[in-house]
Amino acid sequence: VIKRNPGAPLMKLIAKYSTTTGISRKTVTEYVKDLQLAGEIVIKISKVYIAEKEG
Repeated sequence: VIKRNPGAPLMKLIAKYSTTTGISRKTVTEYVKDLQLAGEIVIKISKVYIAEKEG
């Protein structure tokens, strides 16, 4: 669930899946204000997360 401020949960997901996604914390920090890119990152990570949960 993405809340009003995607920054904090996004950073947590980045920390968890940075090696899987190849997205660095710096990239997120620099571009989190770009909602389209942030959304794409969230979708990418969400797919990884969902895939892991479903096994």
